[in-house]
Formats: sequence, C-alpha cells, structure tokens
Amino acid sequence: MKLSYYYLPNSLTEKKMLPSDFAMAAFLYSMAQAYGNVNMYGIYVKVKQTTIADACGISVESVARATKRLIKAGVIISRERSVKANRHLGTYTYTLEAIGDRFFRVDRKAAKRLTAKELRCYCLFCKCKQNSSKMFFHSYSDLAKMLGVKRSEIMALVNKLIKLKVIHRRYQVTAYGDFGENRYYVFEFVTGHIRKKCKKRTAAQSGPHKTHNPATSRKSLNLHKFYHQLEDLSRGYEKKLKKSRAGPHFLFKGRGNFDRSYL
Repeated sequence: MKLSYYYLPNSLTEKKMLPSDFAMAAFLYSMAQAYGNVNMYGIYVKVKQTTIADACGISVESVARATKRLIKAGVIISRERSVKANRHLGTYTYTLEAIGDRFFRVDRKAAKRLTAKELRCYCLFCKCKQNSSKMFFHSYSDLAKMLGVKRSEIMALVNKLIKLKVIHRRYQVTAYGDFGENRYYVFEFVTGHIRKKCKKRTAAQSGPHKTHNPATSRKSLNLHKFYHQLEDLSRGYEKKLKKSRAGPHFLFKGRGNFDRSYL
C-alpha cells in the first residue's frame, strides 16, 4: 500500500533537532503509515538501517546516532531487533509516538526531492499553511525563529524551494504602493495519467458504408450519410414534408385544386 502523502504530528516541528534527525523521523512516519501497524504505544514499522541511510542521505553510523537522539527526544519510543533461528540479528523495529489530534499533511513526491534542511523547512510550511487556500504569510523573522536558524539561512531555503517548484511566492502591495507581507503557496503534486493513443482508422472503417471513395473529406461523408437516411424515411413522413414545403394552401386534408388567383 503506497499513499501519495503522509501525516506528521505538529510537535515534531516544534522540537529542536538536527535536520538529519528530522529527516529520519519523517521517513519513519511515512514508512509506518504505508507499511506499518498500530499498537498500544503508537505506530511501528520494520526498516533496515541501510534503507533509512539511503533515503535520508546519511551514513549508517549517523542513523544509529540519530536514533539515540530521537529516543531521548521522545519521538521514537522503542527500538527492538529480532534474533533469527541461526542466531543472526534481524531488522530493527521502530515504535514511534502516536500522531494524535494535531497533525499536518506532507506530499511524498515533494519530500523525495529535498535534502534534510529543505525537508524540515518544507514541513514547517506545510504546518503553517491554511487548509483551504494552501497559503501562509509568515515573515522571515518568524520562520527563522520557529526553525531556530538565522534569517539569511531561511531566505536561502525559501529561494531554493521556489526554484524546485515546491512553493510559490507572491508579492503583496499595500494601498500606499509599498511591499507588505509576502504570501506563500504550497504546491500539491497530483498524479495524472497519459491518454492512450488510438489507432488511426481509414475512411472505409469509419462508417457502415464502405463503397465510397476513401479520398473524400469527412464533411462530404457526413452529408452522404444524411441523404442516405432521408431515403429510408416512411411514406407518411415524406407526405408531411411535401405538404409543409408546398405552402399554407396544402395543409388541409384532401388534395384540393391549386388556385392561381392570388398570383
């Protein structure tokens, strides 16, 4: 089961942690919602350390150190490792903190394209955006304070995310002509489908009549079909058409004589 998005608790962005630790926690939450399960402590998933290292762009040793820091922060509740019948160690099983009522949604396609620092910044934007308009208007100082970084660093991250076409910035102009607070929109990647090309049909295959010349245009073919249908009309309908074309003197019952006195 593979979803196009996953959920993260709001408390994850509020905690001060390294970008690599945040990237690992986000990856574990995404894997737990796609392939994991729920127990009385939270949600758990079985993942290899090499898989986490490849997804987050860090080494296996960094994964082990990040796990200890996440356990200390309360994001990872427990980490267990099974022992196989041949006495070999199995894969780690990570139990994560339950998401709860306060959470936000992250797009998987956008998260895969970002580094650890960019992912932490993007997740903060997903938390700050409004659900209806997908927009937020926080200042650089507020965003830098939330992430615990410098203002110049958050400006560079915003420009990078705009270049990656993950967010969009719109400049706001006040009534006096000055620039106000910028508005930022978070994009959502929608999965589409490619329409299958149909085989080209010849003019002879396009209709029920196959005796016409294939070089004739489509318009003439439609007219030919229309006149052919007129030939198959019933006699009663043909009589009605003749009466309506003849004029008002022939609309009464019976044949009658044609009166030329009005000419």
